[in-house]
Amino acid sequence: SDARPANQVLQRFTALLNDEASKDFIFRIGEETVIRAHRLVLLAQSPVFRALLHAAGMVEAENRELRVDDTTAEAMSMFLRFI
Repeated sequence: SDARPANQVLQRFTALLNDEASKDFIFRIGEETVIRAHRLVLLAQSPVFRALLHAAGMVEAENRELRVDDTTAEAMSMFLRFI
């Protein structure tokens, strides 16, 4: 079995995940910190985010932004890397 195609896919997805320009969802942490994420990854990896982002009339879904005041930027970044 040739692992090169799988490795190339993994490398491309890793590059995409790190590409700030393609991130289309914002987490506002506290008053100043903004962390950008991929909405598609949130939808695919979390039933909670899927429900939130697909719910009709939810401001977060419409604005593609969620305010989180009860965590740190470091914790949120680690969480996003995990999912």
